Amino acid sequence: MKGVKIESEEERINYIRGYFDTDGGIAKTDKTRYYIYFCQKDFYDLNQVRDYLLDLGIDCGVIHNPSKRIDPKYWRFFICAKSYNDFALKIGSWHPEKFIYLRMKR
Repeated sequence: MKGVKIESEEERINYIRGYFDTDGGIAKTDKTRYYIYFCQKDFYDLNQVRDYLLDLGIDCGVIHNPSKRIDPKYWRFFICAKSYNDFALKIGSWHPEKFIYLRMKR
């Protein structure tokens, strides 16, 4: 997206939604604590998405590398539990499975 400006709140929301649908995830099993996350190898790109979320009032954890030994260029961050509902309502998902799991948190 080099050279593209994302200026309006609606553009940011749509960008985040698309990013989540491709590079985000949700815990899908009852055996695992529910969580929403974003992951990407491009740290700066991922950081921009996190900044957009924070600007929208959605709290996020820090960007971290879960295992430098396995992949030193893999980054991720989580949506804070207190913002699950806000994320589901403001961002949502167009991905058929993710939409269902987010809907369960509304």
